[in-house]
Amino acid sequence: MTKTKKIILKSIYLVPFGFLFWMLFSRFDSSEVRVSIVAGIIVSLFVVFWNIFEYEKFKDIKAIDFLESQHVIFVENNADNWNRLKEVFNLQIANVKKTKETENLIEYQIYQRITDSILRIEIVNDKIRLNIRRKYFNFIPDMAKNYKLLSKVSNTI
Repeated sequence: MTKTKKIILKSIYLVPFGFLFWMLFSRFDSSEVRVSIVAGIIVSLFVVFWNIFEYEKFKDIKAIDFLESQHVIFVENNADNWNRLKEVFNLQIANVKKTKETENLIEYQIYQRITDSILRIEIVNDKIRLNIRRKYFNFIPDMAKNYKLLSKVSNTI
């Protein structure tokens, strides 16, 4: 999917939120429905374009990761990389809580302002898979916060 299609799709996803926000603001006045629809479109476009500027700061971002809050990267599976990933959050990159740990899986909850994120680090065959996503409202762009965090984690190893 191209960046233009993603911009349109995310704008359409956010129109109902903008509509409800404006209806709350106008105290559900039914005579203001047309204005609320237009306001919903404007609010959704504002949110999407605000996020575009944050995502465009990353020159190497792929179209699949553009305006998304879920990202996946793979790193080589070796003992050194696995041990570094186990210790990466001792460096205090973010405010985190380890929620699950097994022999082949580590899961962290990352506390953020609006919604928290979940980072899963698991061994899949000959690769280590790092998957980060929002805990709630995964379809709404997140100002590239998850992408920034995943980039920091991958750079530390």
